[in-house]
Amino acid sequence: MNIEQPVREENGTEPEDLPRKTYLRPDEVARFFSISLKTVYRWHHSGIIEGSRDRGSLRISRDSVVRLVEDKDSSREQSHPFNASLHPITRTEREGTV
Repeated sequence: MNIEQPVREENGTEPEDLPRKTYLRPDEVARFFSISLKTVYRWHHSGIIEGSRDRGSLRISRDSVVRLVEDKDSSREQSHPFNASLHPITRTEREGTV
């Protein structure tokens, strides 16, 4: 029996592939996007993805990763999906003290 596989994004990043929990470890985010840990920390520092520290360890909001994937999908015409559509927020904006 030949069962067709669903068509996937070219890089395989679909929100359904993420672990089903509110906060993700940086290594889970890195694996999901096929990027380095350093890039995950850089994205967090620049505001591309949201997260917080839990007893010293960074935890990334699953919702922010899903939003990043959705932003990437909406900017498909860009040469690289993570460019141009993402405007890092400042720490002040992230913490709501604007």
